[in-house]
Amino acid sequence: MEKGVGNGIIAGFLSALLALVINTKLADYSKRQAITLGAPVIEEILKTGMAVLFGGSVILSHLCFGIAEAVYDVARKRDIRSYFAGVTAVLSHALFGAAAVWTMEHLRSVVSGILVSFLLHISWNRWVIRKKE
Repeated sequence: MEKGVGNGIIAGFLSALLALVINTKLADYSKRQAITLGAPVIEEILKTGMAVLFGGSVILSHLCFGIAEAVYDVARKRDIRSYFAGVTAVLSHALFGAAAVWTMEHLRSVVSGILVSFLLHISWNRWVIRKKE
C-alpha cells in the first residue's frame, strides 16, 4: 500500500476517534454550539492537519472520517434516519475533503484549505439543524 494512502486512512480514522472525544466534551457545554461551530472547526483541522502531518492523502482522510461517522450513526440507532445520516456523512465529508484539496492546490496553503472546508462544514451543519427544527 502506498504510504500516502495508508497514512491518509490512518489520519481519517484517528481524527474521527479524537473528534468523538473532543466533540463529546464540547457538547457538555452547549450541544447546539458544538454541532454548528465547534465540531466543524475541530473536525476539519484534525482531518486535514493529520493527513498533512502524516504525509497522507487528505481526501482519503476525509472519506475515512465520513465512513467512521456513518458507522457510528448507524450503530447508535438502526433506523432509516440513521442510515440516511450515514450516507450523507460519507458524502459530505468527501465534499469537505475535495474542497480542502482543491483550495490547498490552488492557493498553496493548508490553512486556506482547512478554512474553506470548515466554513462549508459549518454551513452544512447549520442547514441540517434548521431542517430538523
